[in-house]
Amino acid sequence: MNKALNILVVIIVIAVIAGGAWVGYGWWHDRQEDDETDPYVEPSPNTKDPPIASFTYEEEDLVVGRNVTFDAGSSHAANYTNAVNKGIGRYQWMINGAVVDEVKNSTWITKFQAAGEYMVGLTVYDTDNTTGSVVKNVSVRPSDVSESVQVVLSDTSLGPDNDTVEFTVSSDVKMVKINITIQSTNGNQELPPDHEFTESEVVVTFKVNGLEIDDPMTYKLKPRSPKVPVASKSNESVYFKEDIFNSDNLSDEVLFVIELECKSGNLVFANVEYNISY
Repeated sequence: MNKALNILVVIIVIAVIAGGAWVGYGWWHDRQEDDETDPYVEPSPNTKDPPIASFTYEEEDLVVGRNVTFDAGSSHAANYTNAVNKGIGRYQWMINGAVVDEVKNSTWITKFQAAGEYMVGLTVYDTDNTTGSVVKNVSVRPSDVSESVQVVLSDTSLGPDNDTVEFTVSSDVKMVKINITIQSTNGNQELPPDHEFTESEVVVTFKVNGLEIDDPMTYKLKPRSPKVPVASKSNESVYFKEDIFNSDNLSDEVLFVIELECKSGNLVFANVEYNISY
């Protein structure tokens, strides 16, 4: 009886072990099939390239009050197919970080109201609203600058015999016009009763960064009479073009000096007006 019971127990244990092994094999086999038929794939990130933002402009137009055209025609979307807009739907323009305009065309025209340094930015949007941006620093020059300076000259018997007028221009100016008006006068000075006015001779010399340019100009003013110097007047305009300021030996800032010297004669007023054109 005991022997038969023992045999039964052994049979049950073997059956349990065998069943467990089969279940384990079945799970392992199913896992292997799953790995072969449905492998895990890492999700891929969005690899769309952003559009390229780019623009050009004419340096000579960066003057206060002048129209400046910014051309963004070189901007394009990644892998664009439309040759007309190059895949760009709109162009957003910024000045010093603030949005000032948004257009559909690649060109944008604006004016600057004050001279100085500005940051001009462009953001382009492709058809999927993906953006690309670029920022450029631009320097806006003042518009034509005019100034009038009056100096008083005399021969050595009456006081100082020369004077200078100085001003600075940038090397990219287009033209400097100098208008010189010289008039002899007694200047309300107390003169000896026997004093007689004679012909006044004034020599004007132009220098750029210490170098004399052009020939000196000589003005001769005759008094109306030995006792009345007033009403003798000379007026002349002189022009200096951009090639004078674009020489290789000149820096970005150019010192312009006008030297006026009274060689002989009496008290003289000289009015110097200069106009700088960019």
